[in-house]
Amino acid sequence: MKVEDKNKLLSEIAPVLYIQSDCDTPVDRDAYVSEIMKYVQVDSYGACLNNKKFPPEIAEIYSLDLYNNKLLRFIAKYKFVIAFENGICDDYITEKLWRPLFTGTVPIYLGSPSVQDWLPNKNSVILAKNFQSPELLTKHINEINLDDSLYEKFREHKRGKVENVLLERTLAQGPFGLAKDQEHPISAFECFVCEQIHKGVKKRRTHSVYDCVRPSKTSSWHYYWQSGDCQSRALVNHIRNNAKLDVDSC
Repeated sequence: MKVEDKNKLLSEIAPVLYIQSDCDTPVDRDAYVSEIMKYVQVDSYGACLNNKKFPPEIAEIYSLDLYNNKLLRFIAKYKFVIAFENGICDDYITEKLWRPLFTGTVPIYLGSPSVQDWLPNKNSVILAKNFQSPELLTKHINEINLDDSLYEKFREHKRGKVENVLLERTLAQGPFGLAKDQEHPISAFECFVCEQIHKGVKKRRTHSVYDCVRPSKTSSWHYYWQSGDCQSRALVNHIRNNAKLDVDSC
């Protein structure tokens, strides 16, 4: 959608979109978004911080139909979308980021520390981590909202400009995905994993899969984190050493 058309819609909708129904997360997402809402208008449609109802045609969409065409067109109307992940983990980047990039809506992102490795261009998103407070972040959002030329710099990938060499090289070298003329890269990757298992390929991990930031001790997630870590270690010890599986001690 053209920025001129998005600007016209500002008489009907907020510049910023927020859609979340998982309100208890390790990053305490809603607390940060609540602060953002003090300085910029946000339309929140999910269960979290809800202040607006979905249009009927959007409300009926299955929650896991993440790339439904009607939903994508709905997101495209907004100039910005809050794209905060459930957790801060290196290898955890979800549809919260990919959807707005696809629709031409500028993501306000909090999540993977390595996200810049996988963006089309260095200015494709607004990174919340670069701002000392929600107030300073929203000041920047408001500046971009009022400057069409600055706003369009975040959407250059929609006009075919991709400067991320690592992203292009990785896609080109992969045995699956769009670079191999496969229409559905996620399904293709799943098939790739199944093929490797069928071949009996055994590979040892070389690093932590997610490498997530631990929840703070005041978070309800801190207990589950510690308990899960303890139980997984007990299971590994049971498998490798035929030791008694004692998860009760966790």
